[in-house]
Amino acid sequence: MSIKISNETKVGALTLAAIITLVLGYNYLKGKNLFRQQIVYYAVYERVDGLLPANPVLVNGLQIGIVDKIYLKEDDPAKVVVRFSLKEIIDIPKGSTLQIVSSSLLGDKALELKMPQVQTAEDLAKVVYVTPGDTLEGLREQGITEMALKEIEPIKTKAEHLLQTLDSTMAAVNKIIRSDKMDKIMNEVAQSITAVKNSLTDVQILLANMSEFSENDLGKVSNILQNVEDLSKTISSNSSKINNIVANAETLTGNLNTLSGNLSKTDIAATMQKANATLDELSQITAKIKSGEGSVAMLLNNPSLYKNLEQSSLDLDRLLVDLRQNPKNYLGFSLITINRQKKNAAPPPTTGQEPKEQDKKSEKF
Repeated sequence: MSIKISNETKVGALTLAAIITLVLGYNYLKGKNLFRQQIVYYAVYERVDGLLPANPVLVNGLQIGIVDKIYLKEDDPAKVVVRFSLKEIIDIPKGSTLQIVSSSLLGDKALELKMPQVQTAEDLAKVVYVTPGDTLEGLREQGITEMALKEIEPIKTKAEHLLQTLDSTMAAVNKIIRSDKMDKIMNEVAQSITAVKNSLTDVQILLANMSEFSENDLGKVSNILQNVEDLSKTISSNSSKINNIVANAETLTGNLNTLSGNLSKTDIAATMQKANATLDELSQITAKIKSGEGSVAMLLNNPSLYKNLEQSSLDLDRLLVDLRQNPKNYLGFSLITINRQKKNAAPPPTTGQEPKEQDKKSEKF
């Protein structure tokens, strides 16, 4: 016996199958698996700019879950609660954070799970893991606008400070420009410019005069420059001699310094005292001569004595001249006197020897 199904039943079955397929497809597109147990966690944020349900949850770029639901916190409406589910159970250590990041250049958002690093096995044994249903710490990524504002803020501060400094500088410059001292400076500058113009005029005149120099004059200038160059070469070639001269001068200076030091050590006061005493004695002698005391004074002050001495000198001179001219007169007188003295004297004893030749000659004479 065949069972007849009405058209209404067929339509209802098809409609139910379509609804079930639509629900399953929608959840599949959202990443939900209705035939698998959901592993749910929570995170609380102050702002969730651009984060939407079905956005992925990533760990080092690998998707491990999706965002299920976003809603305001019941006890604190200023904060937003994000519920996300994982595809499978993962050990999440306590202290892990869930940060909102950009997953594409178009501005799509995602949640990135960041777990603390464990260095050693001992630390791994001490790690405590969260359980499904716990709340993780939520961090929000800074947007491009916020980053730009953060970068621009120091520039803005510097620009404001620069504007203030520029304003103060302009005020000071304006004050200086309007001061009497500035007028004086401007007048001096104008005078300086006039002096420079006059100097340029003089230079032009000088150049004009130099253009009138003949080749002979230019040759003389060239010879002068050549002589200067030769002198420079001579000085350069004799630099060692110049150094020796300078060294000798330095040695002479040192000797002079030593001499001045020795002189400074000499008892100049005692020497001067002795010199003064000598001068005093000389002055006393001069005074005695002037007063007529002593032989020297009599010789100087007695003209007759001087004349007698002069006359005696003349007589002595005449006697010496006559002695040279007539020596026999004086010599004969002396020999007669000597012979008489010998005759009156006793005869010498006879020794049996003949007298010497010299005695015989004397007797003959």
